[in-house]
Parts: sequence; C-alpha cells; structure tokens
Amino acid sequence: MPPRKLAYFIASHWEGLDEVREETLVWGRKVLAKNLDDWISRGHYITAAKWVLFVYSLVGDRYGAVEALTEALYDAKSAH
Repeated sequence: MPPRKLAYFIASHWEGLDEVREETLVWGRKVLAKNLDDWISRGHYITAAKWVLFVYSLVGDRYGAVEALTEALYDAKSAH
C-alpha cells in the first residue's frame, strides 16, 4: 500500500484516530517495512525520518524521536 494512502486515511480520520490507533499503527509499520530501506538506500533520509516519526510519534502516540528511530530499526531487523 502506498504511503500516501496511509497519510490520506490518517488525515481524514484524525478526529477519531484514537478509535483506530492500533490498527493504523500496524498499517504504518507495514508501510515502513516496505519503503524504509528503499528510501534510505536512495538517499531519501529526510523522507525516511519524517515517515518514521509520523508513524511512531503521531500515530503511535507514544514515542519521541529517539524511541521512534530505535523501534523502526528493531522492526527492520525483525523483518529479515
């Protein structure tokens, strides 16, 4: 699923995000699993960082920047 669809979903459900937060976080982790390595390998570091923070901080509602990056790296290692 393209990242833009996740972004659109979150934007259109922002007011009720608490009701679908965990499902949206799972979806966000899948988007990262599919795209993060590609973004980084192509030098799109800012895009990668923005999406990591977007998924883990805004959607996950529980991580700061360091924790978000640590969790994303853990997820990436677990996927292989």
